[in-house]
Amino acid sequence: AKEAAAKEFHDTLKDGSPGPEMVVIPAGTFLMGSPENEKSRDDDEGQHSVEIKQNFAIGKTEVTVGQFRRFVVATSYRTEAEATGGCYSWNGTTWQQTADKNWRNPGFKQDDQHPVVCVSWNDALKYTEWLSKQTDKEYRLPTEAEWEYAARAGTPTPFFFGATISTEQANYDGNYTYGGGQKGVYRQKTVQVGQFPANAWGLHDMHGNVWEWTCSGYDKDYGGAELRCVSDPDSGGPRVVRGGSWSNVPGRLRSAARDWLDPRSRLGSVGFRLARTLTL
Repeated sequence: AKEAAAKEFHDTLKDGSPGPEMVVIPAGTFLMGSPENEKSRDDDEGQHSVEIKQNFAIGKTEVTVGQFRRFVVATSYRTEAEATGGCYSWNGTTWQQTADKNWRNPGFKQDDQHPVVCVSWNDALKYTEWLSKQTDKEYRLPTEAEWEYAARAGTPTPFFFGATISTEQANYDGNYTYGGGQKGVYRQKTVQVGQFPANAWGLHDMHGNVWEWTCSGYDKDYGGAELRCVSDPDSGGPRVVRGGSWSNVPGRLRSAARDWLDPRSRLGSVGFRLARTLTL
């Protein structure tokens, strides 16, 4: 019960160092998806009530370059981009897969506080498995429903901060506007995690910066896939990504916006956020 009382916590790794900052999310029911009149809405966002049946924890921020590096140093893990063909990245004029691009060199400058990118779903899963062993806790990726529930933090609006968005609230392509919002800056790369205001549950960058892998398979009509992780991690099939990124128009950052990628995909605009099952 101690965990449930502690809103934010971190577990300890085997060497005594702190693990990533996590936030306890209370169980509850919410309306997943978007109303039919929401601007930029896609037809795979059918509104339906979802019950999150137990408390869980989710990363306060996206997994950082520094956090991912610790895993790589400890295990000598090679990401799929490093092993085969590189990462699909932005070179300033176009997106292309380049052999020399990977999480160490995504095509733009990053430091240890930036979200790790150029990691596939499979890479993200390997990180969660390593962290679980290091902490003796059950780390994983969030389900699609957990992700949207956590992003909304009780809000029904397109974004947790309301009906419009600015580049002072999130990292996206500010050449484009949403609703009555203003144009802003287009940074053309990631920014350090936690730079923008957190939502009501203390989570940063749920909108923008990088797309975040979930553990759920993609089903256009939801159909329950959003409530669970894929049963066979080795199965093909699309995996849901959420949140939008530095390279997207603001409509893609909405709490309800969905996209999907092959589990082997790696892009300079895609990273991940941890979830953890809580055992009380």
